[in-house]
Amino acid sequence: MHAFQKNMLNGIPSDYNLAIIDDIKDVLFNVTGTEDKKVKPHDGAIFVNPFIVYLENNSLCGAKAGINKKQFVHFYNERTGTGGIIKCAGFGLTNDLMKNSPCYRDMMWNMTKRIWRDREGNPYEADITKDYLGRKIDYINKGDKDSNTYYAKEVEVEVNGKKIKQLKYFRIDNIEKIPIILNGDTPVEVSNTYKFYETEVDESGVAIEETKAVIKTIRSNYDLWQAFGGYNSLELKEGDNILTTSEASITNVVHAMNFVGIVENANVETQDDVYQPLKHSDIHYLATAGAVKQGAGNINKTDWYGKRHIFNEETGAIEGPSLNFMKIHMNQAGIQLDKEHHADGDELSMMTQVISSCAARGYSQEQATDMYNALRNLAEFGVKDYLSGFQEFFQDPENNADKFQKVITDTIVDALVHQKNDSSDMLSIIAEKLILKAREGKEIKFADVKGIIPYSDSSVFKKLISTINVTLTKSSIKTKMPGILSVLCPSYGIM
Repeated sequence: MHAFQKNMLNGIPSDYNLAIIDDIKDVLFNVTGTEDKKVKPHDGAIFVNPFIVYLENNSLCGAKAGINKKQFVHFYNERTGTGGIIKCAGFGLTNDLMKNSPCYRDMMWNMTKRIWRDREGNPYEADITKDYLGRKIDYINKGDKDSNTYYAKEVEVEVNGKKIKQLKYFRIDNIEKIPIILNGDTPVEVSNTYKFYETEVDESGVAIEETKAVIKTIRSNYDLWQAFGGYNSLELKEGDNILTTSEASITNVVHAMNFVGIVENANVETQDDVYQPLKHSDIHYLATAGAVKQGAGNINKTDWYGKRHIFNEETGAIEGPSLNFMKIHMNQAGIQLDKEHHADGDELSMMTQVISSCAARGYSQEQATDMYNALRNLAEFGVKDYLSGFQEFFQDPENNADKFQKVITDTIVDALVHQKNDSSDMLSIIAEKLILKAREGKEIKFADVKGIIPYSDSSVFKKLISTINVTLTKSSIKTKMPGILSVLCPSYGIM
């Protein structure tokens, strides 16, 4: 496991708000007609707040792992004296996913349409234009060739006397916080209100109208995400002449999360020195019951996959039912794949359990026979180099001794060089110099081994035979091939 680093200014919050939804159950039929009415299509999945996706990667430092991860969390509730374990596949929400899925859009609303609050739980008056030290915050879109943020919006226009919906494009040029707006001639004090200076552009990002100020009220991460374009966020990539989809509205919110805050200690170095309200307001994980192996509480009904809570825009309050959630400490949390793991350019092993069941009950006997014949040929090819050395030696020991010796030497040296356990056995100690030589890329010949490794010793001989058996098994049955190690998204009922 690779742990999340705690207390980083640009990392995850110390506590997560965890909402758990009961598992959906549906009917599954197989080719034999067998019916199972209790299949859980989302079993073991957690839907991750899109802003947390980036904060978790920041907390993984050099081991960041993209959008989808395999999180493992152990948490403890001091009040009840109980513990819990989350072991899951975490699927991060993205603008691209939300644009194409009403269900994901509902999840986004329920997780992030929650007003900002300070440490005492009072509504927080933020200033997204300044950081916690009073410096101006620049929202720079690194994906855009000019660092701009664009978005698309459907507007009603009149064409030949008819009202039609048309897609228009806008560039955000500047943001200014305003404490007062005019109601007619009367000044009215307002909170969390901003002027977004926006310029209408064409699909190539070229300005076609003058810059105008648009007043927006922003008091939640959802509001801020929408102000930057929401799932209609766009950018102009290097070499492109047409605006394309972007994650800039998400990354801009993450930027605000890291820099907007309340200083509590003069020397700001960690999250202990500054309270960052934008990080604490959301539901961070939306988990299925199957993902929380122990300690699940406040479980919500499955109808929350397709509905939203009611938010009163005037009062900033959630009215009526909303997602139940529990607070968990992230002291012992991380991802299950280590920092050397790569999702692509990897190798896959044969799935021996699946292979052995292919002809079960005789429904696919012909196809299974063809597959087994193909596997037999692969196995023969895999051990060809090893077996040929043995076979030729036994047919003509005097003339083929060198080939046999090479096979034995290569096999045992390779095993010693790549062994994962501590090198404390007798054979490793005896052959220490040979191992160092092999790791330097130098060829080891039988003459180098002769007189050094006592093959007649029972422990050494047993190690040699075991090594040969393992090598032959890996080369034939446990063959590896290029492939991708990835996880399928739980798409049931989403689109």
